[in-house]
Amino acid sequence: MSQAVDLRHLDYAKRDRFYIAGGDWNLAWTKDELETVRELRERGAKVWEVAEAVDRPDYEVAVLIMDLEERG
Repeated sequence: MSQAVDLRHLDYAKRDRFYIAGGDWNLAWTKDELETVRELRERGAKVWEVAEAVDRPDYEVAVLIMDLEERG
């Protein structure tokens, strides 16, 4: 991310025009939850199936999966 983007966001925040997507989502994961998500995804489970298994909303699981993919 470029510094120009960071400064733009800072400017918006100062003018009370800052929007944070998913600000109330729980994106913290326990070691056990991570292992369950990884195992189920390796077996080909769909996002909603994984979400049900870890008792979390599908959008939180989708963000985790995207993060894991991005990090390799």
